[in-house]
Amino acid sequence: NLGNIYGTGTDTTETYPMQVEDNLVVDNGKSLGINSSSSVKFRIARNVLKSTTGNAIEVSSSSNNHLFDRNTIITDGRPVYVSGSSSYHPNGMQFTKNTFTRYSDGNATVADVLYGNNHVFNQNNFLMSDGLILRNGTANDVNATGNYWNTTSTVQIASLIHDYNDDFEKGVVDYTPFLNAPNTDAPISPVTWVVKA
Repeated sequence: NLGNIYGTGTDTTETYPMQVEDNLVVDNGKSLGINSSSSVKFRIARNVLKSTTGNAIEVSSSSNNHLFDRNTIITDGRPVYVSGSSSYHPNGMQFTKNTFTRYSDGNATVADVLYGNNHVFNQNNFLMSDGLILRNGTANDVNATGNYWNTTSTVQIASLIHDYNDDFEKGVVDYTPFLNAPNTDAPISPVTWVVKA
């Protein structure tokens, strides 16, 4: 159970002194929670994070510049939840080359960004076409270019995003240009509904 990972400052010269790689985390509520000081950067890579009930990734506190790269995130809860408060929140979360999917149709927002700035979602595969995929709850813009949204319709992609166009007090989610096919550098989509004959 990874539950929560806590980190404080170090004297290392490593870009990402804390790395969580090549794990399978299945149905333990919140698959991965990160709560660290701003001086510690995490790299979360090549994991399968699977949860039927809770948030797959939850980032809070003054965490900065964590990299989430090439993970498969499967959940009926919120796959990504960036929380905090107006004065104590994460900044610069980078989600690149991940594959996000759900067990079933659902209304949970895939990436719920409530606080912070400089968040980036690039080159990901969002393999669902219902509910919200990305909600920007901040007044800051979010870079979401180069993703595959399971559609090539700009009207449909816009309906999967909640940002300035839905609430003028929020920042813009920039999603163009976007991919016309799934990113093959991201993990392949997991097989679902296979029945042994």
